[in-house]
Amino acid sequence: VKFMTMSKTNILLCIATWCFVRVASECPNACSGHGLCGSYDMCTCDRNWQGSDCSQRTCPFGLAHVDTPKGDLDGSTTIGEFNDVVIPSSTVYPYGTTEGFPHMVDSAGNVQGNTGHAYMECSNKGLCDRLSGECE
Repeated sequence: VKFMTMSKTNILLCIATWCFVRVASECPNACSGHGLCGSYDMCTCDRNWQGSDCSQRTCPFGLAHVDTPKGDLDGSTTIGEFNDVVIPSSTVYPYGTTEGFPHMVDSAGNVQGNTGHAYMECSNKGLCDRLSGECE
């Protein structure tokens, strides 16, 4: 029975190849062509694209017909005020989002507290089709 022996050169070549493969890793699905691959192999998606590999579309936002409570987004056990931004610059909310309902102004210019109808994806009237970027 013959045993395969490796020379020092072959061993070093194998180690160098393994190190190169480890360093040359890339983002999932190459960010689907809709983002940039950053450090730690994480995609930074282009505008209107989201998901770990930037393959999902973001649907249009509009004033919500019906509001959905967002709840305690930051885990602080309290609901923040209308101007307390708790999630700054996320993919879905590039300008941030708050836990409290925004203040509205009526036609006489009076500020209304605890009101709803904030900007929501698909105006909160349907579901977002992530493949087409259209509301269903």
